[in-house]
Amino acid sequence: MKTLKKIDDLKAIEESTDGKWLVEQLRRSLEISVEHIVRTAAIVRRLEELGIEVTIKIAALPFLRKIAHGNMIPELYVALEGDNLLLEKAASLPTPDQEKISRNDPLKVMEINGESRLVPPLSMTRQEIHQVFANGRLRDEAEQVGYLRDRLQKEAARSANKGEELVRVDRKRGGIIIAGAFLSASDLAHYLGELSKPRR
Repeated sequence: MKTLKKIDDLKAIEESTDGKWLVEQLRRSLEISVEHIVRTAAIVRRLEELGIEVTIKIAALPFLRKIAHGNMIPELYVALEGDNLLLEKAASLPTPDQEKISRNDPLKVMEINGESRLVPPLSMTRQEIHQVFANGRLRDEAEQVGYLRDRLQKEAARSANKGEELVRVDRKRGGIIIAGAFLSASDLAHYLGELSKPRR
């Protein structure tokens, strides 16, 4: 009987042209996923309380334990499942930040020249994730720029050790590459302008 109900449900989804109804079905499906994660986490916690070792290989086990002990919201796991790097970084954040990440609210991503972009967490590159997320917190603007400068210095040192050319002109993109990092002509002009300013 349950199988027939599932088939009817899938058929209704396949034939529907009602976007509002489909969005509501999507929301309900996600809620079921959250309920499922909460239930699974509760089972893991109870097994641990009884001293029974969980021998089933579950990749999500560390996250389920966090959820079971109130250190991670289940919505975060549902939202980021499959993106292990982002999930690991976000799982160590305070609950209000976890809530923002689970909603995929855009976060400020700084450029080395001090400019910024708003990027949803699920659209971030691996480099941007490492830049924005520190252990247990989100980096502020100054910390992000410091992180980028530190990375640039390390790349320059590595290039110097390998005997690579530190500065190359990139005519196609209209700028230069310093130790692997691209700097546009306008950014370069900005930095040179800063050097010409009198000291205070």
